[in-house]
Amino acid sequence: MKKIKVAAVQMNSGSDVIKNFESIKGFVEASAKLKAGLLVFPEYCFYRGKALGLAAAAEFVRKKAHPALESLAKKHSLCIVAGSAPEAAAGKNKFYNTSFVLNSGGTKAVKYKKIHLFRAHADRKIDECGIYKPGKTISVFPFKGRRIGQALCFDLRFSSLFQSLSDKGADAVVMPSDFTAITGKAHWQTLVRARSIEWQIFMICPNQWGRSPSTGALSYGHSIVTDPWGKIIAEAPARGNRLLMTELDLDLQKQVRRRILMR
Repeated sequence: MKKIKVAAVQMNSGSDVIKNFESIKGFVEASAKLKAGLLVFPEYCFYRGKALGLAAAAEFVRKKAHPALESLAKKHSLCIVAGSAPEAAAGKNKFYNTSFVLNSGGTKAVKYKKIHLFRAHADRKIDECGIYKPGKTISVFPFKGRRIGQALCFDLRFSSLFQSLSDKGADAVVMPSDFTAITGKAHWQTLVRARSIEWQIFMICPNQWGRSPSTGALSYGHSIVTDPWGKIIAEAPARGNRLLMTELDLDLQKQVRRRILMR
């Protein structure tokens, strides 16, 4: 029976990048002690604050946080999906919402720029398009002989993206998120399970919890991991920082794919 131990981090990140980063490093050390092979942080894990602070946060992450995490990833033989962080883009005060993968087994860090930007009225109007530019390229990276796809939060609503990741051979998708409480209560579990069932993949979905200092919206928590049959194999509560540990049963995935012949 072949299994991969994975960890998903639930956080309540704020606008203090140094404080957030200290928390991130603590989770890295904790997951290493528990022998995780893959560690995934939530969306906006480095900075969850007003637009005015994005440029400074992007510089901190680029110059300090990512080099430090890359070192820790190599030290612990750990693949780290570093949630998401602002990355400077062409144009005045424009950024990408970018998720980085460190120590994926490739020759350099892998990154994914969020394609589907969040625009919605939850308990208030939120529009990422005013700050961020959409990415254009899907990302699948190697991990322990498997292939892992990348997505971010609002991407969850676009099944065509997950079909493209599946076409590229994804066995699992990591999806750092900051899903709101209103939409989360209605749609979070249903959509995550649907993507697992549709493409017979594991979904690893860490989420933020608590009130967002950037939008004022309440985040849903309930970080989850689902298997290719659509079963929730790990779930965090609505509140509280959590290191969610579970194992991906690759033999189960083979059984599911034999049972439903989609590949």
